[in-house]
Amino acid sequence: MSRRGKLSRGCKTCRTRKIRCDETQPDCRQCSKAGWVCPQYGDIPGQLFQNRTVADFTVDLSPKEANAGNTVISTTGFRGTCPLNTCDNTNLNVSPHIIQPVKDRAIDLFLASHVPHDTVFIRGCFEYLPEFRRTNSHNAGFTASLNAAALAAYGITVQSTSILTQARAYLGSAIRFINTALMSRSEAMKDSTVISIMLLATFEQGGQLLVER
Repeated sequence: MSRRGKLSRGCKTCRTRKIRCDETQPDCRQCSKAGWVCPQYGDIPGQLFQNRTVADFTVDLSPKEANAGNTVISTTGFRGTCPLNTCDNTNLNVSPHIIQPVKDRAIDLFLASHVPHDTVFIRGCFEYLPEFRRTNSHNAGFTASLNAAALAAYGITVQSTSILTQARAYLGSAIRFINTALMSRSEAMKDSTVISIMLLATFEQGGQLLVER
């Protein structure tokens, strides 16, 4: 049967260790830095389907115990069968699920779309953006510009009015930061100001869609 829930596109090692995979080719940076052999991404098609049967979703209720208020549920997610009112939560063995914020998903999509994987032969895009973001995350103007550009691209992709509204809010903040920076010769020449302007220029690619929404 088809898989339920969000599909992780990271390598198998990162998924197993529950760490965020940057999905670079041919090997992800997480495996490279840790000295692991990256299994790469060949098993992604196999994740689309899971081997499940009706028994996996069957709830077995005991009428006698149900009348007594002690309902016994037997599922594959439990290590054993126990009454709900006495079952220890430590026996459930449920893996926690981390819900990624919309802004983070938008930035991931933006970087995947604008940062080339082969930075040796390809120049002129945003190949420097991941490293610059890591070292300049404290810069409010740059952060606002990146959020605005990323949310706008993501909002257009998923056709979400609420995400586009967030993009416009960050756009207003980014423009104010840039205008303030341009009033100072030293600030105007900084990389953060130039890159912020370049990020906002990506709005032109989907400007008409933003206006229509």
